[in-house]
Amino acid sequence: MDMGRLAIACAAQHHLPPESTMRPDLSQETKDLLRRAVHVVRAASPADVAPSTAREYRRVADRIFARRRPDGSFPPLEQLTDSRAYYAQLRSAWSRHAHGELVEAISALRPPVPDADVRERLSRVRLWLAQAEAYPISRASDPLTERPGDRAPSRLTQRLASEGSRAAESRSKRRFLASLPHDWLDVLWGAAVAADHRHLDAIAVLICTGARPVEVGAGVLVERDGAGGLAFSIPGAKVGEIEGQPWRRLRVAAGQGAAAHLSRLTAGGPVLVTGPAPATLSTAIADLAGWRWSRRVSAYDIRHQRAADARNAFPGDVAACARWLGHAADTTLRYYGRLPRRAGCAGPVPLGAEAPRPVRRHLTAKRPELVAELG
Repeated sequence: MDMGRLAIACAAQHHLPPESTMRPDLSQETKDLLRRAVHVVRAASPADVAPSTAREYRRVADRIFARRRPDGSFPPLEQLTDSRAYYAQLRSAWSRHAHGELVEAISALRPPVPDADVRERLSRVRLWLAQAEAYPISRASDPLTERPGDRAPSRLTQRLASEGSRAAESRSKRRFLASLPHDWLDVLWGAAVAADHRHLDAIAVLICTGARPVEVGAGVLVERDGAGGLAFSIPGAKVGEIEGQPWRRLRVAAGQGAAAHLSRLTAGGPVLVTGPAPATLSTAIADLAGWRWSRRVSAYDIRHQRAADARNAFPGDVAACARWLGHAADTTLRYYGRLPRRAGCAGPVPLGAEAPRPVRRHLTAKRPELVAELG
């Protein structure tokens, strides 16, 4: 089933057969089955995905479908991979596919249905209801969390436990950030240097600025600022008529690690550093980090870390933090993590951030001092 149709079918509840249309000669057990199936579909709330993501989900679902057993059942997804990242993709794709198939299976029971076809169509409902209940959409984005009452821990979870590792308690980057050691960016940079990574310069820019991977891919101009620090001119992404910053100029202390590397690189003058495709850069970060921490890290984990560093470097200056991230409003800061100020700065110390657009302030009744200040 096309992924777009699932969202439409779940949103338009009247597309599903109401209880009043159930055949009167169905057994109570079958009626309960159908009520449960309708409830599962209506409880699903799939978010819209890009067409390219929908196509990739379809390809993944087809690969799972090809593993169907002779008795018609499917193997647990945990048995198909030991990779956390691929398991998350399997679950996201399969949960959407299962709910889509369940929608079609329920719809196929609308009267009139020939008596000879009812048993076969009910079997299809049972099959996809089992899959939809095993992999609900509401938990597809949090696939590795074990909750009380869940089925037995997966082989992947058991293996991690035996190795002394553990599954992340949450996929939230903010919570994950708080679990990382203070020097994790230095550890990551050390791994990149030891590997003599081919994207070493792009990784250094990412660690220094927390820029979006797509911004690094477009090219970041790096130069010395004349005061012993580094300046980064970054083209904006996610820029609209009033949203986002078309460009921003960030300054950091040269210091050690990634910043020192870029300081040496720019000894002869400004250098334009470009990176690979965002997915390639994020994969490189994950591979360098390996399984040192509770889950693999990504390029956006670095962005969240640098957002926290900016908060600590510019205490109370919300506009400076927003400019650092390339935002034109302070409201989006709430999506980024914080770290205790006593933790200091985990990466190259932010010194300043400039951008062409003023940062819009979010006024609420809970911030009367801000209203008075701007009034």
